[in-house]
Amino acid sequence: MQVNQPYSYKIKADSTRLKMGLGVQGGYRFTTKTDDEVGFYVAMNWQGPAYRHYYNLSYVKAIPGVQGGAAVGLGLGYRYNDALVPDVELRYQKMSLAILYDVNISTISAAGIARNGVELALRMDF
Repeated sequence: MQVNQPYSYKIKADSTRLKMGLGVQGGYRFTTKTDDEVGFYVAMNWQGPAYRHYYNLSYVKAIPGVQGGAAVGLGLGYRYNDALVPDVELRYQKMSLAILYDVNISTISAAGIARNGVELALRMDF
């Protein structure tokens, strides 16, 4: 990431260059005979002294008899030392709609700052 170390601000100085980063991601999804899915996903990123590691486990139950396919899923993500991210997913044919909620578990919450948030994700497979 940022192999060319671009500037992060209008002022072009060495102090405003982004540091190069390293990232690894991967996952596995198992599909049953009834088209249910169990999946695990990992994304690990390092950039300078900062890092972000994210793990996700999900289960998707296929709804039988729907033309083109449909499913309902539940998942739980964990951003290392930062947040738990439960989610609900609805699928219909090639479209997926998910609602996620970040639950802050970092030490920042001990100082009285709550940084929870709702996210909406829309995906279209082509």
